[in-house]
Amino acid sequence: KRCRFGATVSLRQLRLGARWHRFEAGVVGLATDPLHHGLLHGLDGLLPMPQRFRSGEAWLDLVREAVIDAALVSSLELEPPRTGRDPASAAPSPQPGSGRQPAAREPERLHLGHWPLTLAAVSAETAAAPWPPRVLVPPAPLAPGLRSLLGGQGLMLEAAPAALQDPAAWRRRMTAAELATPVPAMLLADAAGAFAGLHPLPQRTPLREHLWLLLPPDWPAVPVLRRTVQSLRKLAIEAGAEPQP
Repeated sequence: KRCRFGATVSLRQLRLGARWHRFEAGVVGLATDPLHHGLLHGLDGLLPMPQRFRSGEAWLDLVREAVIDAALVSSLELEPPRTGRDPASAAPSPQPGSGRQPAAREPERLHLGHWPLTLAAVSAETAAAPWPPRVLVPPAPLAPGLRSLLGGQGLMLEAAPAALQDPAAWRRRMTAAELATPVPAMLLADAAGAFAGLHPLPQRTPLREHLWLLLPPDWPAVPVLRRTVQSLRKLAIEAGAEPQP
């Protein structure tokens, strides 16, 4: 597999140079998916980045190749760990035979804890409807961990079209079809966010997700990345995230 942005040494060095110019200017291109983008609101020094549902390996490629500077990745986007393994061990990791050049250094995978997740709906009527609710989820290849998490709860899952990548459009789809959706629990209280005012559903089993920050391997030497890590760790405490065992 090749980076579609170009994997030659010269192009990689050009992207790495542009990355360091951003770091020297005190800004960072940190990307995540539409369901988690609200967690980045209010963080200093972040450039606007497209929101996309991606596989764990795709996020690794983008950070490794300096297409983006960092990524916030959820266990919802990853293959669930094999039986008996610590769920935190499912952090996105390179796959054998990826075809990348050996000069590319691997991103660091910084665990941010085990965060509360909730199912929520736009209207109180949908939230109070008889169980099981219909739940809007990303396409199956992009959220295997989410499907594994919800699979044992008797929920009716409705896959969103691949083109549905904007939180506002996601919410409109929920409204039109009276669907619930999984979101980080703390986003329901964000008055300025796309999921503000959603109504949580009664949950038979508490839901949680692991979050990781994918970073360049030399991130401790970059002040803006250190500040970003500190801000997200503080946010994890505010969200009630459980630390890695």
